[in-house]
Amino acid sequence: MIWIQLIGVIFALDMMFITYFYHRRGVFFLHDTIIWMSIWIGLFLSVMFPQSLEIVIEPFQFIRVMDFMAVAGFFLIFSLLFVVFTRSRNNDKKIEELVRKLTLREAEE
Repeated sequence: MIWIQLIGVIFALDMMFITYFYHRRGVFFLHDTIIWMSIWIGLFLSVMFPQSLEIVIEPFQFIRVMDFMAVAGFFLIFSLLFVVFTRSRNNDKKIEELVRKLTLREAEE
């Protein structure tokens, strides 16, 4: 096992533990835990057995497994960034509506 694999395994195991810890504390719902555990298990397996990704790499004409993982990581990061952005916008709208209702309620009193 080379050093980058060791770092990847330690990172994936650590993130699995943190995900489980947040689920136990009630911070994550069950569907959040399932999604994040799937991501961390996928990372763990791809780091432990990179040769198993050869069947995915060949059709997309990547030269190395690391190239594929870098591209997949960018896709994942941008997807998660989009989800966080949309949730943030939804929360902004909800807060604005709540403030508007509270202001109208206070004005009526």
